[in-house]
Amino acid sequence: MKSFDALMFCPATQLPREQVVIFGLKMKYGVNYLPPVGTGTVFADVGSTYWAKDWIEQAYVDGLLPACGSDPAQANLYSARVNW
Repeated sequence: MKSFDALMFCPATQLPREQVVIFGLKMKYGVNYLPPVGTGTVFADVGSTYWAKDWIEQAYVDGLLPACGSDPAQANLYSARVNW
C-alpha cells in the first residue's frame, strides 16, 4: 500500500474519469446515492458490463460529463484534480 501525507492535497494527481463522476454524483445527491441501472448503450466505449456504466450514464444525463469526440465517454482517461 502506498503511504501518503494527509496534509498534502496533490493537485497534480490524476483520477480516472469514472471516479470523478462518482465523486460528482455523490456530492450532488449525497454519499449514499446509487444511480439507476444504465443501459451500456449511451457511449461507444462503455458497454453493458462495464463496472461504472450506471455512474457514467447518470453523470451524462445530469450534464456533469460531456462526451469526448463523437460519442465516447473515454472512461479510462484521467482528469487532473486541478481541473476541478
